[in-house]
Amino acid sequence: MLINKYGQHTIDAAARLSQRENVAILINFIKRQAPLMEQFDVRYGENRSRYFLNMVELSLNVEACFQDEQVWGDMLATLDSEIPDSEEFGDIEGDLAQNALISASYAIQYMQYGKLADFCASAEKVLETVDVLHYSENPDYDERKAMMREIGLLGLLVRGLSVPLTNTVLENLDEIARNAPIGADSAEE
Repeated sequence: MLINKYGQHTIDAAARLSQRENVAILINFIKRQAPLMEQFDVRYGENRSRYFLNMVELSLNVEACFQDEQVWGDMLATLDSEIPDSEEFGDIEGDLAQNALISASYAIQYMQYGKLADFCASAEKVLETVDVLHYSENPDYDERKAMMREIGLLGLLVRGLSVPLTNTVLENLDEIARNAPIGADSAEE
């Protein structure tokens, strides 16, 4: 797994944080895939990004995440049913949308059960998205450089929570994520 290969130190740091803190980190890390979901919808005349965006929106209210488990069970079932089939959507947009929805699905599982393995699986799908983006532009791209950029962002989000989780901290995490589009340097490879 890419997360284990390049980000074990970040996983270890995340393991020391609370589940609520990790939810805030994870949602800010994965929400950067929203434009890729929207591109999928445009290409195929679908409307699947709404499920991804809805999950992100609900999840950003970190306290609400832990108050109604039924909401998350329903959301998980909906997300899982909307994951594009790779045979039907076999191009890059399909792969990217599939990764986005799977990362969201793992994030919900992390919210429900608090297993670090689900946190890692969600982050892994983001790294796989970066891999697909870079590889589609240049099969000889520098994997280590691309992955270290993403792991660096994840680490920055983790370090951003070295203080108590407040609205200001959440706004800072959002700002970090907004200024780091997924696979941003892929055109430079």
